[in-house]
Amino acid sequence: MVKNNNKTKKANLKFYAGIIAGPDVSSVKLQIVKKTGFGLGLVTGYHINKKWSVETGLLFDKKYYSTDGKHFSLKNMPISGYYTIDYADGSCNMLEIPLNIRYQFKQKERSALFVSAGMSSYLMKKEYYNYTITRYGVSYTKDATYNESRNNFASVANISGGYTRKLGSMEFRIEPYLRLPLRKVGIGSLPLQSAGLHIGITKKFF
Repeated sequence: MVKNNNKTKKANLKFYAGIIAGPDVSSVKLQIVKKTGFGLGLVTGYHINKKWSVETGLLFDKKYYSTDGKHFSLKNMPISGYYTIDYADGSCNMLEIPLNIRYQFKQKERSALFVSAGMSSYLMKKEYYNYTITRYGVSYTKDATYNESRNNFASVANISGGYTRKLGSMEFRIEPYLRLPLRKVGIGSLPLQSAGLHIGITKKFF
């Protein structure tokens, strides 16, 4: 009877939390990708029932991307005089706050498949760029770092799917994802899109 009661209590646990991490590939308008970034952080969720759950968290993202100058807005740039940006290699450090709904559609005793959708807000903390600039007919390169915080709420739409497997009291997950731009982000107002893979461990608490 005690073992059955323990199993019932575990089945009734609704809240869970854990850690996730993995590689991230970002681009602007599907332009060339030169370097892979990463994301890592905390995730927490609530099981509405056996199939549906809602999930959020706080992630640190490091993203790398490159773009033609035509996609890079100059309205926030602290450079005076006439100039154009021909090309830019960029990277950024940001915090990501996701909010997703997850549906578990195929379940076995210890494993399951799921799909998830929602959106993320980006809290930009630091940006670095190497520019190719033309100014008064002369081309040159310039490095610049921007430490201003730029918050973009509901920045991207999230689409993902994955696999979970129970490991004792923990649950292992592997989750490929896609981030599609809803708003332009950063000092250059870029439509940043990303794809990657999150691997993590979660545990039910109460």
